[in-house]
Amino acid sequence: MNNNKTILILSVPLIALVIVVSLVGIYSPHFYAAETLNWQLQTKGQDIIDLYIVIPCLLASTWFAYRKNKIAAIVWGGCVSYLAYSFTIYCFSIHFNRLFIPYCLCFGLSLYSTIYFLIAEYKKDFFFKPGKNAASPYIGVYFILIAVLFYILWLSEIIPANLQNITTDSLKQTGLFTNAVHVLDLAIFLPAIIIAGTMLLRRSIMGFILSPMLLVFIILMDITISFLQYLMKIKGWADNLGVMYIMLSLAAISLVLLILFFRDSKPATAS
Repeated sequence: MNNNKTILILSVPLIALVIVVSLVGIYSPHFYAAETLNWQLQTKGQDIIDLYIVIPCLLASTWFAYRKNKIAAIVWGGCVSYLAYSFTIYCFSIHFNRLFIPYCLCFGLSLYSTIYFLIAEYKKDFFFKPGKNAASPYIGVYFILIAVLFYILWLSEIIPANLQNITTDSLKQTGLFTNAVHVLDLAIFLPAIIIAGTMLLRRSIMGFILSPMLLVFIILMDITISFLQYLMKIKGWADNLGVMYIMLSLAAISLVLLILFFRDSKPATAS
């Protein structure tokens, strides 16, 4: 099957489902009533980001990828991987509700879309030649620094709680058994960007496959964290907006690096 048609087939139901899930979550009163007030706020904030930021990006990248634009295909990969991350949290960290099946469908579609994207990248369907990419060393170092900083951030919360055999403050506020963000970051995402960064520094093909997709993912994630921090501040759950400014700065840096990556790279034909 034509790769561009496959993107369209995967994206149309995913977009429709995410729109429905987000609209219900945002505009149905008391839909998240089973959650703590803190987690209700974060979940609705995620719905807003999904509906008004991620879905427009996914719509645009789907259309242009279908029209055989390889940069759009990379952006599409970043969007679907972001949704796979987000809907893992929806599936495992929100009380059972009427949207459970749509959550599972969104999770499955976005996960398989990400797998499809990586396979297509490996086959060089959307791949960009390394060439003389001046941005790649900076992206490699940037990835490793981000991973180290987030490991320090999460472990500085987790390890003291482990040693004292108590629950972390974030879990007390959200009322969850475990923090799915901690799980996904410590087990999957942070190792992935360390691997991508290391491979990029070594000019390995896999580094060039993973890096632009991960930059798109990071941009979307930084915007999400910034918006959630803003919501937490105006509702009195956060003391200041320092985290928001840091995340917006990282989003801007990631965007600049992504632009530089594409500027210095050329699309490769499938082999």
